[in-house]
Amino acid sequence: MKKLLIAIVIIAALAVGCEKKFTPLNTKSVISANTSHERDALLLQLLEQEIYDAAGQCTCEGSEEWYFAGVGHKACGGPWEYIAYSSQIDTTYFLKLIERLNTQEEIYNMKWGITSTCETPPMPEDVACVDGEPQFLYP
Repeated sequence: MKKLLIAIVIIAALAVGCEKKFTPLNTKSVISANTSHERDALLLQLLEQEIYDAAGQCTCEGSEEWYFAGVGHKACGGPWEYIAYSSQIDTTYFLKLIERLNTQEEIYNMKWGITSTCETPPMPEDVACVDGEPQFLYP
């Protein structure tokens, strides 16, 4: 019985890959014509937090497993920043979260007349692992 329990623990540890500290919020709310400015801003904050929680699940051990994506939608267009994420997370769900945040922020900007600078952050060329953390590499 003890050997079976040890085998199950080892198999579970190998299957997980990343520390599972991420709990999806599954925020289904959307910005619409009849929502308040405060509610809309809170929705964007919750979506952004869910994205960063998901991306922060894994320790960066092999840069070949890491990618990056633009997060947010500036009023002039383009992302506010880039985020690194591991291929060991549910990347389909993660990228849909980013797409949802970007779309909702674009709607928010138009609805509330938000302005921003038109500079865009430099796009990373790749991701490296430094002391267990993903670091962007630039050309």
